[in-house]
Amino acid sequence: MGARKVKNIVKARRTASESGYHYINLFQNCKRKWYIRHVLRYVPQETAGPLVFGGAFHEAKAVFYETKSGKKAEETLVRELKKREKEIDHGLFEQYTWRGPVMLGAWISRFGMQDVQNFKVLHVEEELRPRLPNGFEMTMRPDCILQNRSGTVYIMETKTSFSNPNIVLEGVVIGDQSTAYIYGVKKVYGIHAQMIPDIVGWSLSSMDTGKIACFRGEIVERTEKDLEEFEAGVQSELLDISTRVAGIKKYGVPALFPRNTQFCMSYNRRCEYADICRGDLSEVPALFKKEEPFTGRPAKKGKR
Repeated sequence: MGARKVKNIVKARRTASESGYHYINLFQNCKRKWYIRHVLRYVPQETAGPLVFGGAFHEAKAVFYETKSGKKAEETLVRELKKREKEIDHGLFEQYTWRGPVMLGAWISRFGMQDVQNFKVLHVEEELRPRLPNGFEMTMRPDCILQNRSGTVYIMETKTSFSNPNIVLEGVVIGDQSTAYIYGVKKVYGIHAQMIPDIVGWSLSSMDTGKIACFRGEIVERTEKDLEEFEAGVQSELLDISTRVAGIKKYGVPALFPRNTQFCMSYNRRCEYADICRGDLSEVPALFKKEEPFTGRPAKKGKR
């Protein structure tokens, strides 16, 4: 298991991959939003600030694991934020550009230096494509895969928060993103890894650097039964997606991709698609842009 080069890490910046965990999870939560996002390819011109910050922080952390340089990691963080400055509110951008390096420095001091001393870095932002028994593939990119001196392999999952880091931790512990990564590492490398929740939080209402929360939760494990159930569920969801996409012309969108209004205010904020999901979607709506064309299939099938 060889490590990736730094120049490839930032170039392959994380996106919502086809047939990845978030892709499937969105389909489970709201099929109409999934249709608009992944078939029509309409995405908001502005991105939620915490998502932009989280992505930049992950890139910086990846560079630190590869180079052991706090300076290079900080430069990466600021550069990644500046690349997406136009996507977020100006006030948030200013907050992120000064808070980000401080939070990153706190993480390096608390955990980063210990990690590079105590673990062997196996993979950083490596894309995994586990093949399912029914021929579909998942795609995923774990933050970092580490191995300790006794040979135990861990998947490091970093989450940033500007509100309640303890809730973010709970999401890592009970959520199936952890299951997906553990499943992927087992399927691709034949290793039953464990997950380390790695949380960095700092309330936007606080200026006190002593309030930065850098902590790690208990090790997250999944049993073989957990992985078998996850695999069966993903196969079912991807087959459902494939069938619905194939039936769009015959049956129409409303019947095949119904909205789930319980999801309209998830995470205590209004869904960014709430104003367009009932409207005419034949043209790109205002304040949205169209990404590259949909390939027509949610996941690759057949022999390699």
